[in-house]
Amino acid sequence: MKQERWKGIRELEERKIALEEKKASIELLAEENRTMTMDPSLMDAFTREWWYLRRMEIIARRRQAMAQATFGEGATASGGAAAGEGSTESSGAASVEALQRKPMWFERALH
Repeated sequence: MKQERWKGIRELEERKIALEEKKASIELLAEENRTMTMDPSLMDAFTREWWYLRRMEIIARRRQAMAQATFGEGATASGGAAAGEGSTESSGAASVEALQRKPMWFERALH
């Protein structure tokens, strides 16, 4: 009798935690979507740089999540295995470097 009660309480707590995680995920996605759709034309140079870097972080995280969903937990955003799983550190660094490169319009806007 007590075991059934504790099992029910545990299942209820697990559902509450899952619901809280889902709510936090939805809030994060909404915040990220606001950042992704901001108009940089009215931003000063510092704000524009923050916005650009934030967008790159969001894109990298979403690419990583997509790769993991598609290819499994060890996949990277570049489509290969994670470091230490048959890939080299330099290929991961090259992907990060490519993400961090600023587009031409951004460089012109700063000057």
